[in-house]
Amino acid sequence: MYTRPAFRSLGLGGLVLESVKTWASEEDVELLIVWPSERSVGFYRRHGFVGDAEPLVWMSPNASG
Repeated sequence: MYTRPAFRSLGLGGLVLESVKTWASEEDVELLIVWPSERSVGFYRRHGFVGDAEPLVWMSPNASG
């Protein structure tokens, strides 16, 4: 995901990412994987992605395992 500088810090990227996570849960997608830039690691962590190094992973609450 990329947000143009003029539109950063407005919550738009977070809204898009939360919509993707909602869609993924509804469609039984078990996980999402991202390879963030150094600058975007905090953004993805705030939205539930985990991992000690690349990639970061988000697991659906509906995922089994």
